[in-house]
Amino acid sequence: MSVIGTPRAGRIPADCPPDRDETVIHVPRRLSEVIDAWRLVYQRYVAAGIIRSHPYQIHTARQAIGPGTTVVADYQRLRMRRTVSCYLDTDDGLPLDSVYASTLDGARARGERLGEIGLLAERPDMAGEATQIQDLVAFMRYPIYALYHQGVDRVVIGVHPRHAGFYQRLLGFEVAAPVQHYARLQDRPVVLLSFDPTRLEETDRAPRGLRYWRDHPLGPGVFVHRCRFTPAAVASSDLAGYQRWLKAGEFATMPRARTG
Repeated sequence: MSVIGTPRAGRIPADCPPDRDETVIHVPRRLSEVIDAWRLVYQRYVAAGIIRSHPYQIHTARQAIGPGTTVVADYQRLRMRRTVSCYLDTDDGLPLDSVYASTLDGARARGERLGEIGLLAERPDMAGEATQIQDLVAFMRYPIYALYHQGVDRVVIGVHPRHAGFYQRLLGFEVAAPVQHYARLQDRPVVLLSFDPTRLEETDRAPRGLRYWRDHPLGPGVFVHRCRFTPAAVASSDLAGYQRWLKAGEFATMPRARTG
């Protein structure tokens, strides 16, 4: 496989064929599908000016390239329209440690097992359809349940402050730390939110989106065949060169992304 990748259309995998206008949420099994998802993240983040362009045309975190990760993709009209990823805490920590290390270390000191949700992106030409609240709530239950079934005690997510209210009022997230600036995303403001997965098991009153998650649970079988990032598959993919590039810190020397 070539070192420099070319973004593809993100065609829907053959193992979940929909009718042309049907929406399908899919957990990729193959590394090539995951790379398609992370190319969509790259395209959208470059267009928004929050990362710099680079030859690999992939955007992910080094902590996300591992067997504890679940990638989710939403397809409509035979094309990927949205993606999100979630990943477990490891010896390398989580991507949000670069901003909120002290807060996350405090949770670890209390014995909490952490998981993070990130790398959310959607195609701009489908944004009107893809940002329907009900659609987004249904989509986001996939990473929540993926982490729940892996025994996570605390889910964390970093969002722009203006989006925090959506997660708090509709889904039951709580602010875990004040606004900071995310250096790797061009110093954009970010606020740390957290979610207790045991709330999925409760029956008490809850925000509307959380009630939807409870009423529409996802079993562990949904995620059992997710991509496992085997060393051999990663070594023969575009991710190998991208990993070396991340490790070398070369992203810091790349020209700034064009936003116009």
